[in-house]
Amino acid sequence: MSALAMNPVDGREVLHCECGLIQFRTANGQCRRCHAPFETAAPEPEPVPESRLLRRGGKLAVMGVAANVPTAFSRLFRMVREAQGMSQADLGRRLKLPRTYVSKIENLKCVPTVKQIPRLCLGLGVDQRRFMEAVEIGAR
Repeated sequence: MSALAMNPVDGREVLHCECGLIQFRTANGQCRRCHAPFETAAPEPEPVPESRLLRRGGKLAVMGVAANVPTAFSRLFRMVREAQGMSQADLGRRLKLPRTYVSKIENLKCVPTVKQIPRLCLGLGVDQRRFMEAVEIGAR
């Protein structure tokens, strides 16, 4: 099967299958509808230039990106939730989100976007600016 590669959307490769389905590249390299394999290879990620790499405490980091911020965010998120006596389900109901999403944040399975952080802080009942300052301190 040949797949027509189209312009990428949000950094993801868009493919047009012969069955007519337009889709993002799948993890298994097969069409979601007809399960035929794609012939085109996934693009290789661009390497980070040496000028942007730093060594911090024995860890390799990209300049301008704090590698420990997601870990600090998830730890503080869990600590605040538990300190307020809320379960993951309670917080999920308060935020109108699935309990599993709260669990994924706390276990570093996903990292909330910048747009989601104010909503999460509101659900926890904490000031967003102070929460993020504490995350930054915890990331050091």
